[in-house]
Amino acid sequence: MEDDGEIIRDRKNNYHLIDQTHFAVGTLALNKRGFGIVKVDAEHDYYISPNDIRDAMNNDTVLIEIDLY
Repeated sequence: MEDDGEIIRDRKNNYHLIDQTHFAVGTLALNKRGFGIVKVDAEHDYYISPNDIRDAMNNDTVLIEIDLY
C-alpha cells in the first residue's frame, strides 16, 4: 500500500492514509523552462519550482507535500 501511494509513513514509523495528510500523489509534467506541474486528479494541478524538481523526470509518479499557507 505504501508503494502504491495509498498510505504514507511518518518519521515515527506511524502510517497514515494519504487522503488524510497534506501530501498527494500525482504525475509530473516537466516544462522546457525547468518547472513542473503535478496532476493529482482532474481538479488539482500543482506547480513545482525548478529548485524542487531534483532528480524527477517527465511523467514520473511523485509524492508532493502541499504547502498550506
